[in-house]
Amino acid sequence: MFEYERLRHLDKRRVTNVRRLLKAAAIKVKSRSRLKLSEHEEDNRIYECALAAKAHYIVTENTKHFPKPHAYTKITTARLLIKRMEAQA
Repeated sequence: MFEYERLRHLDKRRVTNVRRLLKAAAIKVKSRSRLKLSEHEEDNRIYECALAAKAHYIVTENTKHFPKPHAYTKITTARLLIKRMEAQA
């Protein structure tokens, strides 16, 4: 993860802690179908997992690789998702 220049400023301990929390809260799913929504094959796997999990959102800072929502899954950034959650509170 820290091989990306734009992420090198992040505190490694905080990142490790967030990853641990996400892993504890995560639900593993197995894709039942193949999708071709993105021109990047690895991103299609994320769409497939979102579909299998019936996820409401794919949260990414790389929205250009996720050109459109699929089924009930919307594409958003972390910042926009937090704003949506704050507005609902």
